[in-house]
Amino acid sequence: MARKSKYMAYQDAYNRRMEEKERRRKIMAQKSVVAKLKSLKAEGRKHGKKS
Repeated sequence: MARKSKYMAYQDAYNRRMEEKERRRKIMAQKSVVAKLKSLKAEGRKHGKKS
C-alpha cells in the first residue's frame, strides 16, 4: 500500500509539472502572437498602408 501511495504522489507531482509547463507554453504562444500582430501593425505604418 505504501508503494501505491508513493507512486500516486509521484504521479501527482508529474501531472502538476506538466500542467505548469503547458500553461507557460500557452502564455508564451499568446505573447508571440501579440508581438506578431504589433510588428505587423508597425510594418503597415512604415509602408503607409492602412491595416
